[in-house]
Amino acid sequence: RENCITTILDCGGCTGFPAIGLRANGWKVSYVDKSNEMLETFQGNCTRHNVHIPTYQADWLQLSNVLDDRFDAVLCRGNSLVYVASWGDNCLAPNSRTLVQQAIQQFYLSLNQGGLLYIDLMAAHEYDRSAYPLRKVINGATGDGRPVKITWEVSHDYISRSRSWRTIVEQGDEVYDQTYVSYLLRHDELLSDLHAAGFRRVVRRQFEGENSYDVFLAYK
Repeated sequence: RENCITTILDCGGCTGFPAIGLRANGWKVSYVDKSNEMLETFQGNCTRHNVHIPTYQADWLQLSNVLDDRFDAVLCRGNSLVYVASWGDNCLAPNSRTLVQQAIQQFYLSLNQGGLLYIDLMAAHEYDRSAYPLRKVINGATGDGRPVKITWEVSHDYISRSRSWRTIVEQGDEVYDQTYVSYLLRHDELLSDLHAAGFRRVVRRQFEGENSYDVFLAYK
């Protein structure tokens, strides 16, 4: 509200956070995701929350060409940007940096003049550690009270410029183990790419509750 935003495009739409909450609180929100599975889950969540949100199933690299309008704000959160070259394939394309730059350019073109891009990236404490993987363990429970253990492991490979994020979910005798690979983008590279795309000002912002990623606001 402090930026007079009325229309929002959530480009890392996933299952509906934060798009559904923003729509329920009065903003005009549209949603983008490339995945059939995510789109189906999102539409089910919209039905359960009794909200209607226009959706686009599209690749970021064609974003400005498929949109019906431009927006006051574009959101790309959840460290999504670095997966532009690997999500779904789980292998790093040799032109990953170029694809990151092209995605940022599409975000810029999808904004109204004076609009802003909310984008986040791996937190600064992840970089240049003496040893990897970084490990975090969370113990909790499912909605029906069954115990669940989640382990996250993050590793950086500075030769291949890749980041791997391993998620292990243990629930009783069931174990889900998945590793995702993304481009290892540094903060200074992100800032450089944002300015090269045309953004006139970029600021880093701290938000309560956002502990995993560092957030940047880029103004068109």
